[in-house]
Amino acid sequence: MISKSTFHFWSRIFWVLLLLGAGLSHFVLDDFLLAQMPPYMPHPTMLIYLSGVAELILAAGLIYPATRGVSWYMIAAMCVVYLPVHWHVAIDCAALAEVNSGYHIPCWLAWLRLPIQLLFIIWALYMAPASAK
Repeated sequence: MISKSTFHFWSRIFWVLLLLGAGLSHFVLDDFLLAQMPPYMPHPTMLIYLSGVAELILAAGLIYPATRGVSWYMIAAMCVVYLPVHWHVAIDCAALAEVNSGYHIPCWLAWLRLPIQLLFIIWALYMAPASAK
């Protein structure tokens, strides 16, 4: 069994790397992400870039002890905000695959991403109080 401090350390490492990769992907794979945006979302390109910036800021926030607690809460909130986009991708994955023949998410992965997103929310909320000290 790993200690709580070891779990917290490796959780931070995992999340910093995940957020850095995801944040940068918003600038490199913006066309791929644009095709995933639900049609009712206003200014989808701007939302993609803003969410990329937010992910990069949150990655930095996890590095500094003074900002860890609030960063974990914001990561949980961000995961909640992303749920409608992930739901849209899961529901319309076959149509999105036709539109985005070069890049698409397999339907099984689109559906799997929904419970993973819920796990991420729980994980971030678990980490927040301990990091706020």
